[in-house]
Amino acid sequence: MVNEVQYASYGAEFISFYDMQRLVCDQMLGLKQLVDDEGQTITVDEKRLPIGIRKLSSFIITYYNYLDSNSKKIEIMERLNKITDDLMMDKEYDSLCTKSDIKSQSRLRVKYFEYIAEAFSLLIDFNFYLQSTIMAKTKDVKSLLRWNDNTMFFENLSKSRREVAVILSNYSFIYSLKAFKKVIAYYYTYGLFVDKKERITNDMLIKIGVEYLSRLEVMEFMNKPNRDRELLKKRSMFVQDLINHIYLFTNESLSYKGILPKINRKVYFDDTGI
Repeated sequence: MVNEVQYASYGAEFISFYDMQRLVCDQMLGLKQLVDDEGQTITVDEKRLPIGIRKLSSFIITYYNYLDSNSKKIEIMERLNKITDDLMMDKEYDSLCTKSDIKSQSRLRVKYFEYIAEAFSLLIDFNFYLQSTIMAKTKDVKSLLRWNDNTMFFENLSKSRREVAVILSNYSFIYSLKAFKKVIAYYYTYGLFVDKKERITNDMLIKIGVEYLSRLEVMEFMNKPNRDRELLKKRSMFVQDLINHIYLFTNESLSYKGILPKINRKVYFDDTGI
């Protein structure tokens, strides 16, 4: 009885972890606001990326103690420090942040997503390592904790899927960057459960999306008050199709791993020709 009460009191720690785990990607991509060092509510964008990296750092440091080996701790910290140092020493990035011309903004967007990809690759690996302790896990991962509660993980997964559904149902080309960010935030949040094949495919699609949305002609087109309807339709369908595929490949892996309901496929004997 004493142990049951003691273990149940750990529930708040799991709730806090899963809430932060779900929010960190959205906040780093500027989809949800966060509070900065001065207590101000802000939205992370290209110019405020260092604040987003500090958000990632805070998440990792908070749950760093749940890593089950020193080698993993060293690896995660070295990679985190490298991202932080690279961004801090990136003079080109700093210079681009001070410029407002479309060419500079295009280059800034590309570099921003390069840092985002590196940061989220680290986050996926960090969450993967935590499967043996606090993180939700697949059946083939043995837990090192005596008590575990992953209820909030699945509640947050459901909330994330509803948010993505709203974004996709209201999709329009003018908001394609926001929709793109929302879907890749979903992918990176649950990326540790995505199979290697789908992960390679998604990473390739994300690179294509970043390159396309950073093109000068595309960015200029978005800023035009009057857009050619046929060109608008063509570009809108291209981005929407790309976003849908990233979402689809992510969900297929989650279903295969049993994180989402898994389809039991049965092959029946076809006697229609008899």
